Amino acid sequence: NVRGHRYTTTRATLGNVPGVLSILADEQWSNMANKDGAYFVDRDGDLFEYVLAYLTDVDVGVLPQDLPTLRKLQREFDYYAISLTAIENKFVCFGLPKKDNPDILWQECTDDVVITHHHSAVAPYCIANLPCGTVVLGSTEDSRYDKRRGDVWFLDVPSRTFTRAVPMPTPRCHFLMTTHDEYVYCFGGLSMEHENDDSDQVIPSGLRYHPRTNEWQPLASLPNPRYQVPLVAMGPYIYAAGGKYSNLVSVSESVATVQTMFRYDCGANIWTEMCPMPEPRSLMEVYCFQNMIYYCGGTDRQNKVCKDCWSYCPATDEWTVLAPMMRARVHFFFTQRDNDLVVIHGYDVNGWHNEVEVYNVTTNTWHTGEKSNVNEESYKGILVDVEVDWFTSQISKLEE
Repeated sequence: NVRGHRYTTTRATLGNVPGVLSILADEQWSNMANKDGAYFVDRDGDLFEYVLAYLTDVDVGVLPQDLPTLRKLQREFDYYAISLTAIENKFVCFGLPKKDNPDILWQECTDDVVITHHHSAVAPYCIANLPCGTVVLGSTEDSRYDKRRGDVWFLDVPSRTFTRAVPMPTPRCHFLMTTHDEYVYCFGGLSMEHENDDSDQVIPSGLRYHPRTNEWQPLASLPNPRYQVPLVAMGPYIYAAGGKYSNLVSVSESVATVQTMFRYDCGANIWTEMCPMPEPRSLMEVYCFQNMIYYCGGTDRQNKVCKDCWSYCPATDEWTVLAPMMRARVHFFFTQRDNDLVVIHGYDVNGWHNEVEVYNVTTNTWHTGEKSNVNEESYKGILVDVEVDWFTSQISKLEE
């Protein structure tokens, strides 16, 4: 009996979902019923129809989709202590340390962005999203970026907290990083052999990290030392294309942007040279989609920021030049939405920006997307699945 509205159901239905009503499913509370056998509940009798419908099917599809009713129904579900959750894709963003406070990552908090902070004074260079959790690999020690560190953290997205893990055996920055199975693979990069030495050392060495065991393992080195190379895994292989290469010890002596491509066999632990990129590039962003590898942006041999877009077919070892982006950029998010590829914010000759472009793979065309509210000066980021309150999510969508 909900304020005069009588409903008939079973104890099993009331017990389908934890909450206040599930308590009534226990026969020990039968003495709380009225003389006519009904339990009196002092809540909205009309809205209880939706509460009971949800308990019957445990499916949000039975709930209304109009704003006024949803707002009222949210209060009813809160009263009955019935929790409804949904999974949403949200950005986890990481920025550079502020100049006036290098101990905290530069972040602007918005409603649609999962903001993370840590206090290790390290600019995050690589982020790996694995089934067992998110791994963040640090790059530099302070705001001057003149010391290399191999710090590693586990990130718990819901609580936005970091836990320090075993550091990289060879500290480095601007290294190649990707994930394959449950491992994080790292190759090349810049390192400093001696703490008092100001010269950057280009290194070819490879490492593999297993988050579950918190251990590092040495791997076959790159065929030659390089850094700022996009690294991506597809099938049993890892692909490294372009980047900056030096056959000398110090970057300050000689460095060149290259177009060579190598494929790493994760099982055999060997590298094989493949078809080179159309042109020399470094700092390109890469994304795998429909058995193809897409490369966008980056810089050329003159360090000019580019807007090129290319695709590589691993099955045929062939490159295809695609329609370029509308705006040149580096350091941007490259991801997928439905059947389109999306590039979000980035950096060019005019500085950081939050412009979004969408690429249609079928028509080979770009169009402008809605501007992102991600902090323009975020340095790295990933999309993760985040558990959110269902009512809050639905109401927000309907309000938009």
